Amino acid sequence: MSFNWVSSEPNGRSGGLLFGFNSDTVDIISHNCGKFLISSIISHKEKNFSWKFLNVYGAAQEVNKRDFLCELASFCHNSSVPLLIGGDFNIIRRESDKNKPGGTNKWSFLFNAIIEQHGLIELDLVGRQYTWSNNRLDPTFEKLDRFLVSPEWDLAYRNVIPLMS
Repeated sequence: MSFNWVSSEPNGRSGGLLFGFNSDTVDIISHNCGKFLISSIISHKEKNFSWKFLNVYGAAQEVNKRDFLCELASFCHNSSVPLLIGGDFNIIRRESDKNKPGGTNKWSFLFNAIIEQHGLIELDLVGRQYTWSNNRLDPTFEKLDRFLVSPEWDLAYRNVIPLMS
């Protein structure tokens, strides 16, 4: 098995992005980096099927969340191929994404609007209900990491199950 890697530089206090792919199975046709994501066109060799992967690290700081959501919406809007979007969005979608009350806000509303506008489907994660903790004595847990797909991507890869560890 031969792996290749695509990465982006750190952005302030936020780390950069990195993802690996099995070059025996897929080719990276092109990629470019935004401030909060890496966009890659991927071609699955066996299926002769191309799609766009957006590897995201959403803004953790309130002041940058609007810029993140604008960039995400722009990359989704400009896609002419099926989409797989995954990573740490740093935004919860619904109250059940947090173990304590008071989770959703205007960013949740805008994030959900982008998902709905592009007809994206959230894949169920297996392994953990929450993906982040503040590690306090009375901890707050939130689901910030997720995978979203377009209906065309979902149809081509019906048996994909994202595992969280």
